[in-house]
Amino acid sequence: MGFKYAKCQSKRSRIIVERSDIAARRAKYILRLRKNRLQDKRPVVYLDENYIHASYHLLKCWQGENEFGVLFHESIGARWIISHSGGKNGFIPNCLLIFKSNTKSSDYHEDMNVQNFMRWRKNI
Repeated sequence: MGFKYAKCQSKRSRIIVERSDIAARRAKYILRLRKNRLQDKRPVVYLDENYIHASYHLLKCWQGENEFGVLFHESIGARWIISHSGGKNGFIPNCLLIFKSNTKSSDYHEDMNVQNFMRWRKNI
């Protein structure tokens, strides 16, 4: 989020300081949201992406007395990237994107890159 440690003049050896460029961007974003709320009145849409492994398992889960529960916790197999958009009125129809990862990287952001994002945006 743009925080870093910096030495300060107090008895504490370090404090958390936010980068000024991040604070400026947040202020600009808040001003745009305020202008939109008061003047433009356009719907605000948020989007995000995440991933899940096809064989994803948890270490713990809720289970009944007659259920086996968690058998193992390894995230092996295919990884699926999921992206969607929505706002105050819920998810936007036809904005769901799900695709199988083609990389072996531990960082799924290599899959949800500029090319895939722009292709998704054009197909909405």
